[in-house]
Amino acid sequence: MCTLVNGTANVSSPDSWIQEVPNSSCTKDFGGADEVTLPIPLSWDNYVPPAIFAFIFLVGVTGNSLVIYVVAFFRKMRTVTNFYLCNLAVTDMTFLLCCVPFTAAQYAMPSWVFGESMCKMVNYMMQVTAQATCLTLASVSVDRYCAIVHPVASLTFRRKGVAISVNVLIWIRE
Repeated sequence: MCTLVNGTANVSSPDSWIQEVPNSSCTKDFGGADEVTLPIPLSWDNYVPPAIFAFIFLVGVTGNSLVIYVVAFFRKMRTVTNFYLCNLAVTDMTFLLCCVPFTAAQYAMPSWVFGESMCKMVNYMMQVTAQATCLTLASVSVDRYCAIVHPVASLTFRRKGVAISVNVLIWIRE
């Protein structure tokens, strides 16, 4: 995992999963310079987790895109609760697009190759999306509580505009 220590990106990776192998597909002639070999991952954990992440990415992006599409383009689906669920889909999509590809690539590569700024951005987005998800779930819980326990009194504040404002405040808070 990419970690930040004293402002620099550090990656802890064991040397046991890489073997230096001179191979015609992994070497390059640098005009008389010594032959350069690239590390070749040898363990199954360099291939299986990225495949699982790819599957999660595809299913997540497809499902969350459908939720956003349905709420955006079907007027009957624009309810207070569905606005909260749409925000939850947005937080999930943000996580899937900003964090999952980099995490999957990290399993396949011997070290973090995206640089210090991307290390910071990916870690920041992991925190932001986790907090936005928690706050959105809390908003859904409060909304459901008010709708069930105080159905008549909650009609004054359970409105689409309030739900949109709460969702915007969740993102501004981050």
